[in-house]
Amino acid sequence: MTVVVVFMIYITICFARNSMPDRTDDNFQNDCLKTSNDLRARHHAPGFHLDHDAVNYAKSRCQLISQYEGLSHGHAGLKGYGENLYWGGNSADVTVSKYDYDHTGFSSATGHFTQLVWKGTTGVGCARCAGRGGQWFETYVVCSYKPQDYISAIIFGNY
Repeated sequence: MTVVVVFMIYITICFARNSMPDRTDDNFQNDCLKTSNDLRARHHAPGFHLDHDAVNYAKSRCQLISQYEGLSHGHAGLKGYGENLYWGGNSADVTVSKYDYDHTGFSSATGHFTQLVWKGTTGVGCARCAGRGGQWFETYVVCSYKPQDYISAIIFGNY
């Protein structure tokens, strides 16, 4: 166990960089909320409300994950929120396009989408940070959802 901890500290020290500047603004928040609620409406789920605690948490998570290129640290250290992460490319669009609206349910290709459309999720806060990365301009987006537990939605089909 000690070897694993030492290795993780080594990796963190060697590969960490400065976090990207926060680029979250009202237009971004409104766009995230509208798009999320449009997708939720397709599932007959009530609309989200903007949760300022979730916004602040998403900002802190964005600062943390942007210290590493890509999403190598994933959901490590997540505390009390569901989470979707985005880094460059168009992976969010691909996830939504793979969702089968005629045969709803969990699949590994669309797993994060279930948090978005779970009827029990009531609040969302999104953050964006962007800046010059190691090789190119990078953008990170974090959406934090309250409450976190959407596993019951997968088991009981209430999404």
